[in-house]
Amino acid sequence: MSCLKKIDDDYTHIKAEKGLDEEVDFSISYTKLFALVDPVDVISTSTWSIIGAGGVLGAMTATGDVATAWVSGGGRIGNVLRLTNTIVTAGGRTHTRLIIIKVVNRLALVPATAG
Repeated sequence: MSCLKKIDDDYTHIKAEKGLDEEVDFSISYTKLFALVDPVDVISTSTWSIIGAGGVLGAMTATGDVATAWVSGGGRIGNVLRLTNTIVTAGGRTHTRLIIIKVVNRLALVPATAG
């Protein structure tokens, strides 16, 4: 399931949620940061890591000024995952951002149907 979470780079850490059974793509846009330090800079390398019981990293990509990672699992409802992205730009700058992900019960959010 894709629930794109595109996060603009205004903060050094961001809070998000994902369902226990969801596989979700999280993207960080470094557009505003690059505009401040070097408007023509781009991501050269992007490294993702995840800390937290049951969190699983999937596919990871970086294009231009956006880094993306897919996350699944999470162990159990209520767990907190720490997803970290570190980039190195073509200009040699290193930047790190943290996404704090709370694992939630999405099924509890779906209203029961009358039957």
